[in-house]
Amino acid sequence: MKDSFIIFTEYKEQIEMLTDEQAGVLIKAIFCYTTDETLPQMDPITKMAFSFIRAAIERSDDKYQKKVEANKENGKLGGRPRKDTLEK
Repeated sequence: MKDSFIIFTEYKEQIEMLTDEQAGVLIKAIFCYTTDETLPQMDPITKMAFSFIRAAIERSDDKYQKKVEANKENGKLGGRPRKDTLEK
């Protein structure tokens, strides 16, 4: 389970079209999805909004996982060699 996720502000306009109840169900669905829990029941409009956000979360997670793997591989290389220090 990850500790965080990103919600992009580009979805603000679509979320504002939802009722407060739909927006509440949507945020609960997002948290359930990111913590691998069962999603709540959603009406078709909320489900559509969730599908856009879920896709963005998955893209962000894929990007993050690639960065983690790259960092692991770079770590195996041992880092930059130490500079020689001359004693005076």
